[in-house]
Amino acid sequence: MKQTNTFIVLRNQTGEFLATYKNNFGNFALTASFTDSLEMALVMPIEHYERQREDFEHLASLLEAEPVKVVADYTLTTIDGNELPPIEKSDQLVREFLQRVANGNDED
Repeated sequence: MKQTNTFIVLRNQTGEFLATYKNNFGNFALTASFTDSLEMALVMPIEHYERQREDFEHLASLLEAEPVKVVADYTLTTIDGNELPPIEKSDQLVREFLQRVANGNDED
């Protein structure tokens, strides 16, 4: 099974990615840390970036960083390397689950 995700990260001038940031209470400053690991970077789904583009680009400017679009392809397999079968979601199963939750019934 293959999946593709598209998201935005911030990359600074040394090629590191934004990992954390927070506003400093009581002043106009923020604290940020960067990582060289893309896996540890803060990510924003492309849809959110498109809606908040101006704000995100202001943040990037404050951090002397640039937005970078990442397109990640994932191949999901079982532990032994076989193709992972898709899980079919049944509306009936969802309704039965919600009914059990509403009734407070736990099945072991």
